[in-house]
Amino acid sequence: MEEIKISVIVPMYNAENYIYKCLESLLKQTYKNFEILLIDDGSIDNTKKICMKYIRSKRPSIKYFHKSNGGTSSARNFGIVRAKGEYITFLDQDDYIDLNHIKNFFENLKNYDWIMQGLINVTEKNKVIKIHQVNHRIDCREKNSIDKYVNSLSAFDWVNNKLYKKSIVLKNNIAFYTPQIINEDRVFNINYSMFVERFLMLPGYSYYWVENFNSQTHKYIHPIIFYREACVYDNLIDKNKKWKNLSKYCCKHAVRCFIHCLGLCIMSQKYRITKKERAKLIKCTAHRLFFSKSLNKYPVYTVKLILLYIYDYIKKFFQYRKQKNFDLL
Repeated sequence: MEEIKISVIVPMYNAENYIYKCLESLLKQTYKNFEILLIDDGSIDNTKKICMKYIRSKRPSIKYFHKSNGGTSSARNFGIVRAKGEYITFLDQDDYIDLNHIKNFFENLKNYDWIMQGLINVTEKNKVIKIHQVNHRIDCREKNSIDKYVNSLSAFDWVNNKLYKKSIVLKNNIAFYTPQIINEDRVFNINYSMFVERFLMLPGYSYYWVENFNSQTHKYIHPIIFYREACVYDNLIDKNKKWKNLSKYCCKHAVRCFIHCLGLCIMSQKYRITKKERAKLIKCTAHRLFFSKSLNKYPVYTVKLILLYIYDYIKKFFQYRKQKNFDLL
């Protein structure tokens, strides 16, 4: 039998309402020789029962793992070290993929360290929200070439629409960030991009990102999580000295998260965060922002970003208040 080249890592938590469609889209792939790693992150519903049915009746290359609950990042890291494939990709439990998604990756394995495909954001009823794609093939085989495209690749921020070389991930100790941040995908991609020499962006899209309005991103998030993420981006600026655009990209997201943290500290409802927590976090965030690598390296750019994000945050606050939608605040 041909050696398995690609491992698909599927982190799951209480996935009984979604995992059928996700797994069916994997089993219907036109390219068949890949493994599926189902990482159950401490589910308390029927997720395991459903997975075991698939393993017994559908395909031997489906592997099920159960671990204590630690979040999506923890589950993905768990899968990476257990993957047998030379390359890895990811699929979330409530998403699904086009018939040729894995085939598109396989046909280009030989020449690239990183392969990307577009994705489409849809509702659970398949209504299109937004499409993230390019209209022509982007083919780069020069070292550090990713720096030229980081701001123009609309699908850069996700990991699910990409194929990674496992040896690069392991050799450079690249992992999904824990404890919790909001955009662990983006941080993983920033770290990975620093070691990529050859990458390919395919035109069109083949990944369906289903917007689940019961997910964490549509609920209140404690401001300390945004502070934590801002510090991650700010620290990455030093690692990206050779990559001008990537460094500025980190600066942009660091400032956005700092302002988001301050905004939540000020505007969150009283029962969300104590007075003492607010005061401490506002002080820490303001101090860290003032002495940040972002402000030190790009002073004019950072000040412009601060003003822009303050304006944007105030505008969103009044939108939420008008809609009486305070679940996010």
